[in-house]
Amino acid sequence: RAFFGPRLCAADIALFMGLLFGRRLGGPSFAGHPGLSGWFSRLRERPAFAQVADEIVEADRRLSVPVAMR
Repeated sequence: RAFFGPRLCAADIALFMGLLFGRRLGGPSFAGHPGLSGWFSRLRERPAFAQVADEIVEADRRLSVPVAMR
């Protein structure tokens, strides 16, 4: 499925942000979870999601100790 419901909703946004933060902090990979991985990648390619994710990465770069994503 493209989204958790019939269309993009708050649940997609909330889960995306939680997973993004988890990945940034070195959390578990999406390996073995192709549905989750595909969903995350599709959302990450959307302009609004990409912009927010890029802004977070840039803020991390400027303000935080680097954490490698797996």
